[in-house]
Amino acid sequence: MRFDIENLNVLNVLQCVSAPFRQYRNRDSHAFIFRRCGTAQYDFDGQKQIVREGQIIFLPKGSSFSVEQLSQGISRYTVINFQGKTSLSQPVMLPLPADPTRLYPRLDRCCTLEPEENPYLLLSEFYWILSQLLEAPKAAYHSSRTLQILTPVEEYLQSNLFDPELKTGSLHRLCGVSDTYFRKLFWARYGTSPKKYILDRRLRHARELLISRECTVVAEAAQLSGFTDPLYFSRLFRERYGYPPSHTASTPE
Repeated sequence: MRFDIENLNVLNVLQCVSAPFRQYRNRDSHAFIFRRCGTAQYDFDGQKQIVREGQIIFLPKGSSFSVEQLSQGISRYTVINFQGKTSLSQPVMLPLPADPTRLYPRLDRCCTLEPEENPYLLLSEFYWILSQLLEAPKAAYHSSRTLQILTPVEEYLQSNLFDPELKTGSLHRLCGVSDTYFRKLFWARYGTSPKKYILDRRLRHARELLISRECTVVAEAAQLSGFTDPLYFSRLFRERYGYPPSHTASTPE
């Protein structure tokens, strides 16, 4: 995947909450959409594309589409709107970096930067994000039809992601393929292993609960996110975000 962009101008970087349904006509800018939590379905004149938590989609200037939220509860995304001449002319799903979690702190920082105040700093952050996308794993090609093999697991995870009894070793059976082939397909779609994907989703969910004040007790957020050991959860949370979950729970959003 190439990102040839000339005359780049970053318009803004926004944190958004998905509406149940919304239509867009003739977008006036390009955009990268980073789905932070929840699942949405994009419909481009009958061409449907499901974008799940952690995935990234590019939307070109001039595109028209509708977006329907498929998941229950909070559904958030970060959007980078920009102008420029690019080689990408159609909506496209982007390959995930080997460690997608590195993107989120930089995206959050971009949301605090005003283009008028320091355009060069915002550009530098944007180019860093692009560099991470360009370094995404070059997995073997798998057609969309082949990747549909993962559908039973994706549907299963929608309902059971926060079940502490969830075991990744048996997920391949839902797809009717070997564990080795299942993991290859999973990596091709998500750029990470099933275990790390589930862990990342759980940590992000716990963080969303604490930030939104749906939970103010760390142990409760951990339990609702699939963690049975609050100490283990706190250690993973600190390793991921660089601060303890108690800091998130006690600090204004």
